[in-house]
Amino acid sequence: MDTRTHASTCESNVYDKSISDICPYMYVHVFVIGIVNDQFYQLQARKDAARPDYVVRAITMYCVNVQKLFSQLSLCIDQNAEVNFHQVSLLARQLQTRSSGIGAEHVRLACAEILRACDEQNKE
Repeated sequence: MDTRTHASTCESNVYDKSISDICPYMYVHVFVIGIVNDQFYQLQARKDAARPDYVVRAITMYCVNVQKLFSQLSLCIDQNAEVNFHQVSLLARQLQTRSSGIGAEHVRLACAEILRACDEQNKE
């Protein structure tokens, strides 16, 4: 088997499995400690034979999108600049919405804290 065929087969095998199949302990642990919530497991349930890579693609798109939002937030909260609380609030709401949709509970909770700080005009 050449390397390309093997890589393709490995990718296919990963897409055909759910996270609970790959690492059942981690699957439960991330829920118990609050990293993810029920929405994450509902996302897992949407995977079917017609779209075996649905979950992987959804998580990948989430990561790409939130990386951009985190970068924008970092620029807005630069320690040397005046904080634009309105802009930070808008970005935090976008991040919170995306995180809620995929079940990223820790990120969602962090966004709630950022929004609270924006309401209080608290840079710290």
